[in-house]
Amino acid sequence: MMTLLKEMHTLKCAVETLTARLEELEAALAQLMKTKASLEHDIRLKDVALYVDREKCLALRQNFSISTFKESRYPSKALDQRTTPVRY
Repeated sequence: MMTLLKEMHTLKCAVETLTARLEELEAALAQLMKTKASLEHDIRLKDVALYVDREKCLALRQNFSISTFKESRYPSKALDQRTTPVRY
């Protein structure tokens, strides 16, 4: 009779331990699902940004050569005033 009581107590403790562990894992799963949703949202935003860049801005950027861009940022007077390059 005492053996059955010990076994029942052991099983009850095991069930409590497993129930607590299940609650912890369910909380972790809920947090992972929130993180996944957040990451998926970020990916969608980046995908839209890449689409806008590729479809809307790329054609405009192709109209400007890099040398034209550099000349517009650095007027020719500033380029003429630079020092002579260092020779090694």
